[in-house]
Amino acid sequence: MSDEADPRSTPDTVEVRGEDIRTPEVGYRIVEWEPRGPVTPLMLHWSRSQLVLSEVSIPQNADTADWSVLDRYGTEYATPEFLGRLAKPGPEGVPEAIQGLDEGSETERRLAGAQLKRIAEQYPDACEPAIPVLVDRLTSSDLAVQAEIVGIFEALASATPALVIPAVDTLGELLTAETDDRLLRTTLTVIRRVAEEDTSAVTELVPRLEPLLKDDTGDEVRTLLVLEHVADSHPETLLPITPTLVEYVTNTSRGGRIGALSVLGRVSKAYPNVGTEVVPVARELLTVDDDKLRTNAAGLLADQAEQYPEAVLPAVPAVIGLLDDENEQTRYNATSVLARVADHDPDTVEPATESLIDALEEEQAAARENACWALGRIEATTATDALGRRVAHDTNERVRTVASWALDEIAEP
Repeated sequence: MSDEADPRSTPDTVEVRGEDIRTPEVGYRIVEWEPRGPVTPLMLHWSRSQLVLSEVSIPQNADTADWSVLDRYGTEYATPEFLGRLAKPGPEGVPEAIQGLDEGSETERRLAGAQLKRIAEQYPDACEPAIPVLVDRLTSSDLAVQAEIVGIFEALASATPALVIPAVDTLGELLTAETDDRLLRTTLTVIRRVAEEDTSAVTELVPRLEPLLKDDTGDEVRTLLVLEHVADSHPETLLPITPTLVEYVTNTSRGGRIGALSVLGRVSKAYPNVGTEVVPVARELLTVDDDKLRTNAAGLLADQAEQYPEAVLPAVPAVIGLLDDENEQTRYNATSVLARVADHDPDTVEPATESLIDALEEEQAAARENACWALGRIEATTATDALGRRVAHDTNERVRTVASWALDEIAEP
């Protein structure tokens, strides 16, 4: 997923005279895993050969064909047998690989796994018959074979995530702080890709994911990425772990804070009370020198403002400052906060009038719409000309409709 998430979808219609006047939902930005240092030849080798848990020695200036690949027992895999297997990546090799995984020694299983991984990268659907034996061997093999199997699931999940659903529960058994960190990282990546396809397939893993945050495994970002997908479709499953998420916002790294704010914001759309405890922290984060933190903090405050606007009032001055933020998503979330607070306490938002008028020129239509809501709710008489231009010329029908409503509100005695 990219660093900047798309804005959340907006309602299909605008009920300007109804009881349930709504503004568009806010959006969040997520953090993705970033290497803690420069990419090394070892990392590149993992990505090329997929022998992710091997100890690899790469002779200086050597070609990849000359690399010596060893497992943790010192067994060398750069052998004719190994290279021959990788040279046969066609679907016809699946039965041989299944047999090797099912009946072979640990070394033979490792070789068969490497072979199947190459096939999975090119012919994922052909590997479906191997799923049962892969699931079985995942819990009954040594670390090196487990790594190959998880690597196979990673390839399958990248192409056809549904193929991996039968393995989700077994993969969940690897979600512990005791699991080798490289194996855990790949397992979380596989589960995230399945969650992108079918969130319901991973909801039962939430109790296993929470301890990864508490145990400080170093995989907080991957863990939170899975939880974000769950929060979008099944926020109720995260209610038991919201105290952990709230604590994470205050006592963790930048990446953890960004992710935890994003998850809490998504959950609070359905259960607004879960975010009230983190409002003071979110308010402080509005002024930090980190656009993702500012964006997510403003997003959470916007969601809180829909049902708990009084809790957000102290943050309004800082939110007004975000209307000039360099990041478009941050500005959009700021307009969401102000539009919702203005419905509760227009006087608090009135100092933002000129900035909200400027926001009518935002490229993002949802931000322009929010500005119209806010200006109408504070009855900003100085905005009539700008709102009139929106009614006459805005390319977005929703913006034109809400701008017309705002003008009516301002004109009413």
